[in-house]
Amino acid sequence: MRARGAEPAFAVHRVAMTTDVAVANKAIEQVYLPNRIDLLDPGTPLDMRLNAVRLAGLTVGYVRFGSDVRVVTGDVASYHVNVPLSGAVESRAGNRGPVRGSPRRAAVFTPGAPVDLRWRADCAQLCLMIPAGTLRDRLAQHLDRPVGGAPDFAVAMDLGTGAARDLLGQLTLLDQEAAKPDGVLRQPLAAATLRDQLIDTVLRAQPHTYSAELTAKAHEVAPRIVRQAVELLRETPEFPWSPAELAAVVAVSVRSLHDGFRRAIGRPPMAYLREVRLGRAHADLLAAEPGAVTVTEVAGRWGFVHLGRFSVGYRDRYGERPNETLRRHP
Repeated sequence: MRARGAEPAFAVHRVAMTTDVAVANKAIEQVYLPNRIDLLDPGTPLDMRLNAVRLAGLTVGYVRFGSDVRVVTGDVASYHVNVPLSGAVESRAGNRGPVRGSPRRAAVFTPGAPVDLRWRADCAQLCLMIPAGTLRDRLAQHLDRPVGGAPDFAVAMDLGTGAARDLLGQLTLLDQEAAKPDGVLRQPLAAATLRDQLIDTVLRAQPHTYSAELTAKAHEVAPRIVRQAVELLRETPEFPWSPAELAAVVAVSVRSLHDGFRRAIGRPPMAYLREVRLGRAHADLLAAEPGAVTVTEVAGRWGFVHLGRFSVGYRDRYGERPNETLRRHP
């Protein structure tokens, strides 16, 4: 995620930098959950760093200890995805595992069991925490039905898969944008968009008890359902639509609506929504007084998180860059 020797992830969002075990315990508890840290090599002093950001209910942090430690928690209440950036860590959740984490393998923890970590001095991790209710609600939206209990995930994630690389890319983007005081994540729609992308990628990247149902074949929907959904997207593009919320309003499953859009329009609902929002961003840039608004602000207002992709898509559609549109206000 970052080159060796570069600043740690989320460096401008420092929570703690300490050599005191009690201070480190308290910092981890405040950001994540109660824990106990034991030094395994008393000859190597603790050099703990914790940086963390919150994104519309999710928590993502950079953690390292600088010494061989054992970290023990009580039963976790949220979902955790620990992605090593360097070094090695051995993780065990309840009676499952161990997972030998490395930059090629992450560990995933399901709520309801304690976690025991043997964390090497050379190991730094990105630690994503998703509240159990948030993930369950998101999954229920995709399945178009309630989800009982906590979906159970496989404990080891292969970071070489395409979906896992998407997750790393999203975490990198979050790191970059969280460092900007005027970045797109200041806009609620952009922050919610990235949050939903992170959860959806975890649901796609990691096997769990609902994976088969999540990818099951869809039922064909009537053209009028697609037309109704199109009207909703065109009339209210400022709403933080997700595939699940749109499908619920028109009373079909996410997969059925996705397939219906593919057949009728040639692209999925969220791709169509991006086109609508791109048009609204274009209108805002045309109407804006130079100096009164920035391209970043307009892009974030309409849910565009990745400014580079926004600029490329905008130029492809309108034949000029967004800042050029902004500068030529009459």
